[in-house]
Amino acid sequence: MVCLKASPTQPCEDGTDMVWITHKLEDMATQDVSLCVDSNIIQHVDAVRDLGVTFDSELTMRRHVNTVSRACFHHIRRLKQIRRLLGKDVAAGLFSAFIPSRLDYCNAVLTVLPKSTIAPLQRVQNAASRLVARLGPRDHVTSTIRDLHWLHVQHRIT
Repeated sequence: MVCLKASPTQPCEDGTDMVWITHKLEDMATQDVSLCVDSNIIQHVDAVRDLGVTFDSELTMRRHVNTVSRACFHHIRRLKQIRRLLGKDVAAGLFSAFIPSRLDYCNAVLTVLPKSTIAPLQRVQNAASRLVARLGPRDHVTSTIRDLHWLHVQHRIT
């Protein structure tokens, strides 16, 4: 334990967390990695959330990508319930209002990630385009995404 002031007594109650950014967490697991500041103990956590972006201890960003894709699929399921009542242009407008804003928020932190990590976000966009164009689950979406004037997720990031 690292103490900046003597006699740590209580955990921090203001939501302060600490994460170690390292590739060698197995070395850290055997040590007490709490931090004491002014008699408050700041606990070590595996991931922290800052401005809506979840950073894990190895900066893989997998947890953040999963959180974003889960939220997007939630909106897709909700919009799917009313899709049959909407025309293609209205559906495309609704999806453009809800989905891309979530995909684009702080996506600069995803620039150097491998395609396998970003793949869930592309699946979100594919599902949204299938729903807008009323395609089946196995239909190709490349031409649909082009017709909707949507950039692929990798291009949105760069």
